[in-house]
Amino acid sequence: MNPIRIGIIGSGGIVKTKHLPGFRKLKNCSLVGVCNRSTESSKRFAQENNIPKIFSSPEELIHSKDIDAVLIGTWPYKHCEFTLKSLNADKHVFVQARMAMNLEEAKKMLTVARAKPNLTTMICPSPFGFSADLTIRELMANNFVGQIISAKYTGLEKYDPEAKLTWRQLKEFSGLNIMGMGIYYETISRWIGYAKEVVAIKSQIVAERIDSSDNRLKKVEIEDDIILTGFLENGGAFSYHFGCSNYPPVELLEIFGTSGTIIFDFQTNSLKIGKRNEELKENIIPENKKKIWAVEEDFIDTIQTGKQHEVSFEEGLKYMAFTQAIHESGNYKKIISIAPLLT
Repeated sequence: MNPIRIGIIGSGGIVKTKHLPGFRKLKNCSLVGVCNRSTESSKRFAQENNIPKIFSSPEELIHSKDIDAVLIGTWPYKHCEFTLKSLNADKHVFVQARMAMNLEEAKKMLTVARAKPNLTTMICPSPFGFSADLTIRELMANNFVGQIISAKYTGLEKYDPEAKLTWRQLKEFSGLNIMGMGIYYETISRWIGYAKEVVAIKSQIVAERIDSSDNRLKKVEIEDDIILTGFLENGGAFSYHFGCSNYPPVELLEIFGTSGTIIFDFQTNSLKIGKRNEELKENIIPENKKKIWAVEEDFIDTIQTGKQHEVSFEEGLKYMAFTQAIHESGNYKKIISIAPLLT
């Protein structure tokens, strides 16, 4: 097969440190061109990373005959626009997470993708929990915990009121996405299933921060503490807390069932399991069961073989529906059912 020729729109930190070396390892693709927010940054990136061509606009890159696939590495505010333009130009699409600004944009992206079944669409998957992913899936498939009674996730970053404002805290760039909620929900849902309904309590601990781009004091638009609760599609209850604390960071998932318990620490990649009435013991994950985050290889493989790897636009739509439900629950102070949002 001819190498898949890739064009990059937006070359931020993840693109530079992960995707660029990931694609460079592959013999069946080539990095052809780049377009950043400015010509200067495009030139700098191209020179530093040996990219042959600089495009003056995203549209020029998308419509170039030298490009087969578009890597959209921008912030979420441009994901929908560039995805639709790329698909309509018959280009494969790899888009950075999160999928979109909101559920409406995600639906548009999925609709156009379904109308172009010959094209590959993929969202960059969550890198968290990869070491334990296969093991936890196997435990859940073998009914280790029995019926889920409840699942609890605690994700607390270290409280820092002096930290600079970033694009993740501005709605014009992030939309409805909140902190690391979406990326952890994506991972957790593969293990315990998606939420059926949700109640959200959102709060703002730091109201203003200095913008790192212009050193001006600005309002923080996206909440920095959120507690979510409700029921899963399989009937179990869930409680997810994303926020900050004066204690060291915490990233812990606890799954409690009628037959057993699973506890996974995302920071240490340690897994503890135990059957009912038994002591929890550390489960050593064999090396051959530890997944490798090879998203670039997966993307090219999907283009060439048709095998869909994670994350599909269908899966992205589900976590964007959860994000939308959180927004509506927080605004209207009520329980939000997720199924109606997907219709």
